[in-house]
Amino acid sequence: MEKKSFLAPGVLFLILHFVVFAQSPITLTKWKVYTSQVNILSADTDKDGNIWCASNGGVFHFNPKNFSDYESFNSLNGLYSIDTKFLTYHPNTDEIYVGTYDGVLSIYSPNGGWKNLLDIKNSQFTNVEINQILFNDTIAYIVGGFGLTTFDIRHKVFLKTPSRLGNFPSGTRCRHSLIFNNYLWVATELGIARISLGEKITNPDAWENLAENSGLQNPNIFFLSEENGYLFAFSQNTIYRYEDSTFKTYLQLESYEKIVSVQSFEGKIYFATEFFISSLNSERVYFFSESPLNAKINGFLFLNESQVAIFLNKSGLVIKNLNNGKLEYFLPKTPISNQFRYFDIDASGGFWSATNPDPSGEGLMFMKDGKWTNFATFLNPSIKTNNFIKVTCVGDTAFVSSWGDGLYAIYPKADTFVINKFDNQNSPLTGIPNNPNYVVVQQSAYEKRKSLLWIVNYSDAKLGYLLIAKDKDGKFYGFIPTPMRKYHNIVIDEFGTKWISSSDGTGFYYFNERGTLEDSTDDVVGNLAWNIYLPSNTIYSMAYDLNGFIWCGTGNGIFLVLNPGAVLNNSNPVIKKLKMLEDYAINCIHIDALNYKWIATNKGVFVVSPDGSEILLNLTKENSPLLSNEVLYINSNPYTGEFYFGTTKGLAIASSMNVLPAEKYDIAVFPQPFRLPKDQQLLIDGLASESEIKILTIDGEIVRTLSTNSRRTFWDGKDYNGNFVSTGIYLLVAKSLTNRESAVFKIAVIKE
Repeated sequence: MEKKSFLAPGVLFLILHFVVFAQSPITLTKWKVYTSQVNILSADTDKDGNIWCASNGGVFHFNPKNFSDYESFNSLNGLYSIDTKFLTYHPNTDEIYVGTYDGVLSIYSPNGGWKNLLDIKNSQFTNVEINQILFNDTIAYIVGGFGLTTFDIRHKVFLKTPSRLGNFPSGTRCRHSLIFNNYLWVATELGIARISLGEKITNPDAWENLAENSGLQNPNIFFLSEENGYLFAFSQNTIYRYEDSTFKTYLQLESYEKIVSVQSFEGKIYFATEFFISSLNSERVYFFSESPLNAKINGFLFLNESQVAIFLNKSGLVIKNLNNGKLEYFLPKTPISNQFRYFDIDASGGFWSATNPDPSGEGLMFMKDGKWTNFATFLNPSIKTNNFIKVTCVGDTAFVSSWGDGLYAIYPKADTFVINKFDNQNSPLTGIPNNPNYVVVQQSAYEKRKSLLWIVNYSDAKLGYLLIAKDKDGKFYGFIPTPMRKYHNIVIDEFGTKWISSSDGTGFYYFNERGTLEDSTDDVVGNLAWNIYLPSNTIYSMAYDLNGFIWCGTGNGIFLVLNPGAVLNNSNPVIKKLKMLEDYAINCIHIDALNYKWIATNKGVFVVSPDGSEILLNLTKENSPLLSNEVLYINSNPYTGEFYFGTTKGLAIASSMNVLPAEKYDIAVFPQPFRLPKDQQLLIDGLASESEIKILTIDGEIVRTLSTNSRRTFWDGKDYNGNFVSTGIYLLVAKSLTNRESAVFKIAVIKE
């Protein structure tokens, strides 16, 4: 099978605007979003033969002949929603119509770009998903979870929505529609409704209902089609033919053969289950095992009499030549998943992300310079699982924990990657009770000053080490032998104490080997849940801040361990439950380079001040390019100020001024000269910690004072009165309140 890849960098879109929040020091710029487009759900071809695809991560199109003219769309370049479900092409208007799971109708015109209509989304319907769009002259029939509505193609406005279809109750879910014998037929979850094309669709009495009394033994109908003058209806695994005013079973499939797609091509009906594509007379077009991927089928599209495109579940598509059986495989160069559950950044700026644990894992994702490399069982022979949980980067090596296959160590080398694995065969890691080879590893953490990687080995009711250390020479050491090892997260405080928490409610371990890996007599070990009351024993996230506090995220807010060093003196630390966010489930807590706390919740991101006293902002998809308010994880690069927001709908990245300060001044400014008001801001880089900055005229008059703890800050070119300064040479005088160092730099300003 010939394998090809998309040449474009996937779904990278850049928007050069600022997201500035009122009364907040946080400024986020240069947003990018990345979504997965490998799970294709629907497609159609335009007049030029380009294939347009709707996926879980937006829309893309390409020319299948030579794989050129690739272009993709998501929420930053046209689409209101990336949750696209159905796509069709209107040949008369040369437009692409897209329906989404969340009720958005998006229309693409080659001349006008995207138009997003939110009428269904903003309606009062409980289920707003759009399942199909059917064109009839200047009208489009749109069916979905809400029922049926009509749309004026010329004026781009919605027309009429029936309150109900005959005796089917209001809100009956509609799956598909067809015009046949001067009737509009609508497939629903309760049967089929039909109406003469000359009748008013808003009149319930004009509709006729066909269900069990009409021969539909299973009235839950998903598709309709016609062949040789007959109407065919498709339930989940039964095909009915309509004849003599009744439906008769035409073909009964096995219970596991779920029909997922139906298409009529050149007068013949073809249907797909998850495993094969066939005509009604059992002419087999494709079987899932023809591809070495063995991926289930989402749908298909006949391109011509000799080619069919098959959409593989979470695996791109294949184009089959029906003359010679040859397959061409296309996998978009995008992330393999929209689930960015846990990620880290390596020393070279490479981004590594796990997806999901068992049973819904989708692999591991790596991105460098906007280009994606995916690791999954169907892509890499060395990868034996897709159930990756968490990532810790040490240098350029990503240590990736898995649910069932131990700990992977992956690093780039030349144009490839080296993949090593640690499990029960080559380390003290142990498996689960009924399968010693099924090794579950949760989070790992790197203790830089000791060059030690600490690994949490998860299990239940099997004796083994909860905590394992790996030194720089590859030698392993085991600690805390116990049969109950249902623990997930680990942080290391400034005293070298490892804090290990559980998301299963089994407590909160601490451990310190006191620098002696082979001498257990001086070890400090205990479980806080056994000694003191904790606000919650179920901890989903932990972080250690620059004040020396351990932040613990639970299902009901946050609590702090204020003095973790107390355990080294056999004392209990002080625990403080915070009032802020006490009604929120905390998915992740991230401490950035300047000690701001970034809290991921199912209602967006909350940023807490460095001293922990107040919430500075709530970042949501409504006020930013975040792809979803269900934020799973947050991380940042302290050297570049880039922030990474992992959600259930994809990854968003933004630039900030929250950068580690320089050890000593190395000031640079951009642009030079600074032209006002054309250049909105002057970037000042190379600042030491806690800098106080004065902008002076060449005569020494102070025009503006700035302060920051970051390596970078901006000057807007204005004085204390808010006026742009005059043309001239200005002096930037910076002094660190931490180390008392100072620096002077000249700035050229031109006021135009």
